[in-house]
Amino acid sequence: MITLAKNKKAMIQTTTGLLVLLVSSGALAAENFKMRAAATKTTNVSRTFIVTDQKIDLQNVAPLDGIAITGTVALANERGLVRVVLVDDKGAEHLVYESHGLLADASTYSVKNVCEETCLLDGVVGKSLRFEIEHATFTLDRVSLRARLWQARLC
Repeated sequence: MITLAKNKKAMIQTTTGLLVLLVSSGALAAENFKMRAAATKTTNVSRTFIVTDQKIDLQNVAPLDGIAITGTVALANERGLVRVVLVDDKGAEHLVYESHGLLADASTYSVKNVCEETCLLDGVVGKSLRFEIEHATFTLDRVSLRARLWQARLC
């Protein structure tokens, strides 16, 4: 039993060390959370969100294999928050993008084709994009969808 406990401790230390290495090397930076597939359908939106709990409904017949967004974040202060969430037909939430004032390198910046939990979906039927905004604004320029049958569209 003691040997097993030592092995678990070593495994936890190794896993923690690898995670620290990934974060410090920038391997988990926003640049790496992008949907890179060429077979996407992009819809121009050009809409600015300044209050929380606004949404864009998705009329989606086909399951989604991925969704990403492009836009501009403007954080007013350290308490600034921009969060974009895909809500599916079962009510499950999938994080598309999130930024906090304390973690951002600049107060205003652009993001291009970013996706955090939505880069690779397994046939999720999206119903809406929900925007959670606090002490910030977010201008959504484009939404890129990767749908199996190209039947997804924004309303």
